[in-house]
Amino acid sequence: MKSDGTVWGWGSNGNGQLGDGTTTLRTTPVQAKNLAGATAIAAGGFHSLALVRYDGVVFTWGGNGAGQLGIGNNTDSFNPVQVPGLSGIS
Repeated sequence: MKSDGTVWGWGSNGNGQLGDGTTTLRTTPVQAKNLAGATAIAAGGFHSLALVRYDGVVFTWGGNGAGQLGIGNNTDSFNPVQVPGLSGIS
């Protein structure tokens, strides 16, 4: 995460865990799409999360075979999506 709140990643991306809209392996940093203002991030082996503290929402992306993205299904997301029902998080 950069000081402007953009989220960047690199490496394996087979489940879209870099959030750049692809499943392409990246050997240099790429920016997660449609995400700014992040204040905290977390990552698992196949998925990632970001907290946008100015409005207290959580975004998630990547592998979702067991519903770990919290978006109400088990479909992978290659771009950050807001977790429904989570707001006011600090």
